[in-house]
Amino acid sequence: MPSVFIIVEPDPIVSMDLTGILSTAFQDSKIHVVPNLADARSLAVRGAGTCVIASVSQAFNDPSEFLNELASTGASVVCLGKPDDPGFPCVSVDVPFKAEMIIDAVASAASGQTGHRPPVHT
Repeated sequence: MPSVFIIVEPDPIVSMDLTGILSTAFQDSKIHVVPNLADARSLAVRGAGTCVIASVSQAFNDPSEFLNELASTGASVVCLGKPDDPGFPCVSVDVPFKAEMIIDAVASAASGQTGHRPPVHT
């Protein structure tokens, strides 16, 4: 499982929800929260053990191909929202999401799976 999370989300409420979910499910992990990919790039966190969770609006506002670069280093990527064709390996989660959906997506991405995860109905 990832030990470092980078949440790329401009909405502070969504970021706060994600931080709560991840800090509860992955208690020993380090969580960085940034509003955009430019700030994520400055963190210089890469490779296996890293998971980036980015809103689709941020994932496709990526002229530098940063998420593709991260994925190529072994980092896992989770997109909030359903991208048409991301161009990089990722797991996507519908918005709005539940905690179980995020945890499942992180586990799937960490194990190398990709694709869309349908909503979890409870």
